[in-house]
Amino acid sequence: MKRKPQRSLVNDDASAIRRVFVAVDGYDHDTCGAPSDPCLTLNFSLSLVERKGKIIVRQHTSVFQDQYFFCHEEPLQILGPVEIISQKSAPRAFIGCPSDANRMLMFNVTGGLSFRNMRVSRAFIYIYNGDVTFTNSEIRGITVNSEKRSSQTTLIVKNSTWFSANQTFNMTLDTMNVSTYKTINNQQVIHGESTRFEVTNSKFYDSKFDVMGAECQVSVVNSTFKGLLQDMNMAHAGLHIAIGDKYRLSRIVIQNSNFVDQVYYNPVQSIMNLYDATVLVRTVDRSPNRPPYHVNVSVDITDSVFYNNERGLSFFGPFEYININSCLFKENIAMHAGAGILFLTNTSSPSYLFNCTFDSNSAGFYKAESVENSLDSFKVSGDEVRIQSECCKGIISFVGKGGGIRVQRGNVTLSHCKFINNTVRLLGGAIFVDRDSTLHIDEVFFENSPDGKHSLQGDLLYSNGVVEVKSAQLSVLRALDHVAILRHSGDHWSIEVMDVFVHCPTGFRLRVTNTSAYGVNPDGLRRSYKLDQLSYFCESCPRNRYSLDYGYMNYSLVYSQFAFYTLLINGEKPETAYSGSYEYHDIECLQCPYGGKCQLGITAVANFWGYITGNHVKFQHCPKGYCCTSTDCTKFNTCAKHRKGRLCGECEDDYSEALFSAECVPNKLCDPTWLYPVAFGSGILYVLFLLFQKDIRDLMFMKSVHLNEINFPHRRKTYNSIQMNNITSNNHSNELTQENGEIETSPALIGYSNVEQDNGMLKNNNLKHENGVNQVVDEAEVEVAAQPAVDTGASFLIILFYYFQDAQLLHIKTVFATVDNKSKLMLKEILSGLFKFRIELFQFMDKMCFLAGLSPSSKMLITALIVPYVIFQFAVIYLIYRWCSGIHVKIKTRRQKDEEEESPGESNKTFSSRLATGFVLALLFTYQKLATTSFTLLNCVPIGHEKVLFIQGTIACYEGWQYGVMAYAITCSTPFCLVLLIGPGLLKDGLIGLPQFFSACMLPLPFLLYWIAIRLTRFCRGMHPPNAQEMSSESQAVINILQGPFKDSENRVFGPLCGQGILIGRRLILIVLFTFVNDTLIRMLCMMLVCFVILLHHVHALPYKDTRGNLAGTASAAALVIVGGINLVRAGFEAAEYTPQGPNQILMKVFEELENVLMLWFPAVVMGLVFISLSVKLVLLLLKRIFNSSDVPVTARSTSAL
Repeated sequence: MKRKPQRSLVNDDASAIRRVFVAVDGYDHDTCGAPSDPCLTLNFSLSLVERKGKIIVRQHTSVFQDQYFFCHEEPLQILGPVEIISQKSAPRAFIGCPSDANRMLMFNVTGGLSFRNMRVSRAFIYIYNGDVTFTNSEIRGITVNSEKRSSQTTLIVKNSTWFSANQTFNMTLDTMNVSTYKTINNQQVIHGESTRFEVTNSKFYDSKFDVMGAECQVSVVNSTFKGLLQDMNMAHAGLHIAIGDKYRLSRIVIQNSNFVDQVYYNPVQSIMNLYDATVLVRTVDRSPNRPPYHVNVSVDITDSVFYNNERGLSFFGPFEYININSCLFKENIAMHAGAGILFLTNTSSPSYLFNCTFDSNSAGFYKAESVENSLDSFKVSGDEVRIQSECCKGIISFVGKGGGIRVQRGNVTLSHCKFINNTVRLLGGAIFVDRDSTLHIDEVFFENSPDGKHSLQGDLLYSNGVVEVKSAQLSVLRALDHVAILRHSGDHWSIEVMDVFVHCPTGFRLRVTNTSAYGVNPDGLRRSYKLDQLSYFCESCPRNRYSLDYGYMNYSLVYSQFAFYTLLINGEKPETAYSGSYEYHDIECLQCPYGGKCQLGITAVANFWGYITGNHVKFQHCPKGYCCTSTDCTKFNTCAKHRKGRLCGECEDDYSEALFSAECVPNKLCDPTWLYPVAFGSGILYVLFLLFQKDIRDLMFMKSVHLNEINFPHRRKTYNSIQMNNITSNNHSNELTQENGEIETSPALIGYSNVEQDNGMLKNNNLKHENGVNQVVDEAEVEVAAQPAVDTGASFLIILFYYFQDAQLLHIKTVFATVDNKSKLMLKEILSGLFKFRIELFQFMDKMCFLAGLSPSSKMLITALIVPYVIFQFAVIYLIYRWCSGIHVKIKTRRQKDEEEESPGESNKTFSSRLATGFVLALLFTYQKLATTSFTLLNCVPIGHEKVLFIQGTIACYEGWQYGVMAYAITCSTPFCLVLLIGPGLLKDGLIGLPQFFSACMLPLPFLLYWIAIRLTRFCRGMHPPNAQEMSSESQAVINILQGPFKDSENRVFGPLCGQGILIGRRLILIVLFTFVNDTLIRMLCMMLVCFVILLHHVHALPYKDTRGNLAGTASAAALVIVGGINLVRAGFEAAEYTPQGPNQILMKVFEELENVLMLWFPAVVMGLVFISLSVKLVLLLLKRIFNSSDVPVTARSTSAL
């Protein structure tokens, strides 16, 4: 094809170097180019320079200037060394085509082209017998190509940054004897007879350099090749070197460089990658007929990093030598083989690896997070991949050989190297050696994966070739019985082991299998130190047995001759032909302890924590949420996330325990400010409920307000006329009634009487109506009616709260049977917190941290502060009440005082009774919290020869503060039930006052001893029980709460006994079992037995006066027995380490739903109905008050007028 004449911008006749300046304010003319008279465009400037010219671009701004575009449709031929320089290093000047142009800047370099301090963009550089240099420049989206027939091609990059780009252009380069180039991509081709590629202190992003030539000189120093992992369809980036003549001098040098994230962006290309790598070096002998000269191709790679690539290095063909020194290969992957390095050389090409590390490389796997979602069909199924794309269709199997190195063909020597956590799908986790290969191992450390990723065979080394082990250490962290750690199966005498140390994981013994063959000669058996079949296995103890020891073998051999004869035919004793040491250590398997799972070693069962004592492992139950909670714990002392220490009793450094759960959260998330309003508001709500619980119940059970009772506007006219008639008749009736001296009863009192009659508590009124005449009853009946009625509703409330508090003690959570979802668990915790009167009702804030460094023991004390806070509020309210009463008395007039003496204020008595009742209920409802907290802080368990606190294993028992807790438990928590048993009788008999009784509730033991002394003294002296004393309204209210609902019970020594004390005593037994018995099965057996005895006792005694109270108590005790039985089955599954399956799984689901009905849905429905009922009645009362109040003034005025 006839070539078009090229446009030459260089003067061929020029001999001197000319400098041409270019500036924005310049002007193109024949004499421009001086600093004082710059040219305007690069176009014209290049036509002025000579063979050794320089163009200096004066860039005044960082804006891309159109004048500096050099964008021609025809290539510009550079015949001499031309240098384009930016006058300022920052900002750099631009050269190239604009982004909106459908073409690019083209150079045809025959001589030399150099860029310094420039930004080169969207350019195509074609080299023919020339060199291109980039210095301190930014290269973005350019392509470098060269002519195959070039005698010499050079590309030099110094202190620069190179970005590739995939863009499409339509152009024809006839002058280059090239038909059509359609794309500019990340591939740079440096091709020629003699090629030179030098890189220094530069960075390349998504760039691939193909260096090809009969003779190649490649130098990469202090540089980085990095893939940006963008959505681009491009070839594998990196450095690919192809040497055409192995006998010519070629040197490949890579020093202190990084190759990172070089992967295919299409998984189909990845599965087709059999040999490609980030750095690929191959020799192609194109002159097979030449005489066999010495191979003169060498590779030196030192102090470099290969990270997260699809194969790090690949070598093909013969080499003089390959030297890899102090390099790191980490997290590289290959879908087939040799993720770190693939050798395909020959046995006469030595490869040396010194002080290299291979960490977490894997072969035969698919790294899905590193590739794009390809439009091609790509489906992974086990060991196979099904693909369907434009390039290929079918099923490809993963090879999966050599996670670190595959020596497919070659002679490799490893010295002072490390192989850590390398894995494969099939064979040779760290190294795979093929049959035509040789591997020498000297001072090499091998360690397999700690995550249980094992190969099919040869978890560290698999070999079919020739292996010489001079010195090696094989460390096995995890093993499978059937997977060989080292497996060699080669030709006769193909493996030689001189010095090796192999140790298995704890609980595994080492088994060595040697099935080597021996040659038979007429003189006897010809033996050698070399073998042909050798395998090392790490085998665990039998099922349900374990060992804390580990098997190992330490083998060292020094021999004096290669082969010798033994078992001579004439029976002579063979001579020793070797010297050395051999140590084999076996293990002793022990019976698996309770709490452990002995299968491939020993691990903990869920919610157990193990510790070593002597040569045994013992297990201790773990607090809820502290230890491993799954059925697949990895160690015998596995802790929950971010926990550590004995019994996992503390959080890791820089973590603190959440206030409402066992979660450990970062200290930076801890904030105490949110807790104060939460705790303050919770305490106030609890106190308000206790003070007004009777009013709430009365409102719930009062007669409903109907809509027809509300005087809406459209009813007012009719309603007013009827009301006037009623007023007239009522006035007349009232006059007659007052004349007859009849006692008038207010509507409020009538309503109160009706409520009491509904409860079955008050049957008589202080008036009788006989024959139409009202008569006054006798004094005895009036006295009975004057006594406050027993509040049966309070007894039902106490039964309800006791049931839900005790049911939570019976509930256990085990991974072997629990199927609750998170929402149900959260709702349970919230309801539990409400009925327990605890701040833990905010359990849904499970990751909220209160204080940095919060420990479990201090957390328990903090959450228990809600109880004294509630008690303190009652004390404050009482003091305010007394202060207000005193002020009210002082300001009264004498006449008002006289009237009050005759008729004491009922409002004061009502409020003081309300206060006393609320205080007693607060003591009853919060008792469980105080008792469980105090007992839990005293629960110590043995760990070895030391006792530690169960809730916080880092605290040894008994420290000084624990004696204070012990004193509180002895003086307050334990004798509280006896105070309630004896105290109300003393209060009723008038032997003690209400202040003393309340003081005894706060500090039971001293007052209890005093009361016992009083009763014993009176009994010994034969004193009769005192006559019934008139009690204050406050005392009577307390008696009605504690003893009123129960039948009277008398003891000869201690007098009247209170039923509430018996209830608290039964609950104390459950609390003690809950806090001190840590074994769930034994605890549930004991608690189930106690609940059953409680049910039998309740059915036999029927302690309540009211039949409804006995039915409620029976239902509560029966429900506790059912909940206990369900959790007893759970505890049995946990003790047996059995996960329910089949019919048992269905049974547990039924039990789960039954427990949810008793502990979740029933209280949730009750609370929902209560809320709806109260809301509706409050709305109706509010409407009635609003619409009916407008008629009151009218009726009042009418009444007064009459």
